[in-house]
Amino acid sequence: PFAKLYVQNLNANDFLAGGTRLDRNRTALRGGLGFRARQKLGPALFKASYEWATRLPRADEVFGDNQLLAPNLELQPERSHNANLGARLDVKKAGSWRFELDGFVRATEQLIVLLGTEQVLRFQNVNDAVSVGVAAAASWSLRQDVLRISLNTTYFNFRNSSSDGNFGSFNGDRIPNRPYFFGNASAAFRWPDLLAHGDEWSLYWDSRYVHGFFRGWESAGLTAFKQTVDAQLAHSVGARVAARVSYVRTTFAVDLMNLTDARLFDFLGVQRPGRSRCFKVTAEL
Repeated sequence: PFAKLYVQNLNANDFLAGGTRLDRNRTALRGGLGFRARQKLGPALFKASYEWATRLPRADEVFGDNQLLAPNLELQPERSHNANLGARLDVKKAGSWRFELDGFVRATEQLIVLLGTEQVLRFQNVNDAVSVGVAAAASWSLRQDVLRISLNTTYFNFRNSSSDGNFGSFNGDRIPNRPYFFGNASAAFRWPDLLAHGDEWSLYWDSRYVHGFFRGWESAGLTAFKQTVDAQLAHSVGARVAARVSYVRTTFAVDLMNLTDARLFDFLGVQRPGRSRCFKVTAEL
């Protein structure tokens, strides 16, 4: 078991119409508690946890950035009940296998959500929201990670459960501006001591998929005119060489990011970089 204490002090001046200044100073004092439990039975490990938690709003969420993000000086901290239950299985047969499955439930009050238009966005509180989800992962490695392949995916159903307040009319809608289904696949191959003792040559491949999602409430307006972040699939590949010369260990790395030059966006709808090439050299004494 554990306990936490959260303290946040905010001081701000809000200028109203007519030049009137309104002080918006406040101190948030919140407690939290929880527990974690683990039990190993043969090759299987079972995990359970619960936390009554607080997430304090960040400075940019409260004060904005004077550009795309507008301030919200009345933004309140989140309070949530979080429960997790999972299992992991390790199998040593034809290499090393690991399988993991986790389920989780989140019940949140005053959920902080980014909402707005293409011109201005503001972090706001949604009275109540509930999320139920599952995460799964599998990996296989051969001979001390000479070859390693990994897969993982996450799906969660995060819904507005507010019956009143500013967003009560969107009860049952999926929380906007948040991907709810995504996954990764990766493969890595390494050759230790290929040309000399202590060197290491490696190659890797990484793919990431993010399913499309709405930037606003899904029940507001016609689907054909909604702002969305489309589904995205990106691949990266790279190579690294590490060798020790005298007392200096030098690493050379080449990475090709977003191999197919896919159109990628963050949750603000801002486009991420396209295909890029990176070369890096590091030296360690």
